[in-house]
Amino acid sequence: MMMVAVVMAAAMIATTTVAITTTAVATATTTVVAAMAIKAAAKEVGGSYNEKERWGNAGEHSTKDTANEGNGRWRRVAVEKTIAVR
Repeated sequence: MMMVAVVMAAAMIATTTVAITTTAVATATTTVVAAMAIKAAAKEVGGSYNEKERWGNAGEHSTKDTANEGNGRWRRVAVEKTIAVR
């Protein structure tokens, strides 16, 4: 009779350990999936970007005011995007 109780206690401990491990793995998986979803959403939604215009000539960057006052050869050369994830 005592042996049966010991075996049942060992089985309960093993079952509890498996349940705790499964919960930890599920939590970690959920965290990773959520982080990947946030990253994907930030890439897809244009509104999550802060766009800055850069103006320049031959690779030099300047302000739009300088471009407007220049000799007409200045043009918009690049758009820099900064991602804002909340």
